[in-house]
Amino acid sequence: MKVSVIVCTYNRAGLLKSAIDSILSNSYPDFELVIVDQSDKDETKKLVQKYISEKPHIRYLWSQRGKSRALNLGVREAKGEIIALTDDDCVVSEDWLEKIAATFDRVTTDSIVVFGSVKIAKHDVRRGFIIGNKIRYAEFKGPLSLKKVGLEGGMGMNMVVRKNFFEKVGYFDEILGPGGELKACEEYDITYRALKKGFKIIHVPTIEVEHHGFRTWKEGKLLFEGYIIGTVGTFCKHIRCMDFDALLLLLVSFFYDLVEYTKLLVTLRPTFFALLYDLLFMYGIYFISFLKGIIKSMKFVIDKKNMIYLVET
Repeated sequence: MKVSVIVCTYNRAGLLKSAIDSILSNSYPDFELVIVDQSDKDETKKLVQKYISEKPHIRYLWSQRGKSRALNLGVREAKGEIIALTDDDCVVSEDWLEKIAATFDRVTTDSIVVFGSVKIAKHDVRRGFIIGNKIRYAEFKGPLSLKKVGLEGGMGMNMVVRKNFFEKVGYFDEILGPGGELKACEEYDITYRALKKGFKIIHVPTIEVEHHGFRTWKEGKLLFEGYIIGTVGTFCKHIRCMDFDALLLLLVSFFYDLVEYTKLLVTLRPTFFALLYDLLFMYGIYFISFLKGIIKSMKFVIDKKNMIYLVET
């Protein structure tokens, strides 16, 4: 069973080297590594070319900006039966590929999306944070099985499907995700579309990567804004197609996010006035970003057959 590992990257040669080394350290023999580069510098290309000279199963592709666009290019060029996605700031476990192959050997149906655990690398929590997702084994079927949006659906930096998944569900929406107009939620959108088509999500905690994507608390506010815009933009698309499951999930997500971010700030801020300032600031960003997501969604025409925004050419 051949596995195609796809890693999209943008001006992160230092982090990418660690990601490549961790993938190559796996002993599973039948795999290829497809690097899709969106960098505006040559450093990443030179790094990958050094690997290619010794490892012919590594391939280099270049894509215009937009993670979803890069993912779609990688998927179309992939030669493996299994598509495994991780990010350039992740280090995979030494048995990552073996456990991916074993999982798909056990499952008899093609109609699955597998997500693994995302560990958080050591970092200084006073300066910033790293996003992770510590999961338990679980299965979800039907769009309303995801009672809240986000991590319960899984993280795209540790996502695995069969290649024929894209024939049945369609490709990533190129308006969504980092570098796109709607900034985030490309993996949640494609997973939601899969659930609507009868696919099942399976969480496998032993398929594990470690995330090294450190962000300062200041950078986190921009990430938070992008996540809200992406979430709202994702559900607005489906609501515009008269999908009332999407409307319900958007409302649930709205209240869940406010509660969770409030709890997080309460644990982080030592004084009442600092907490009050951050809460007001966060709520302001949330509501403004919510409106931005709706407005940005309305700019785009929707391909209602494939449930994706149409990219302007």
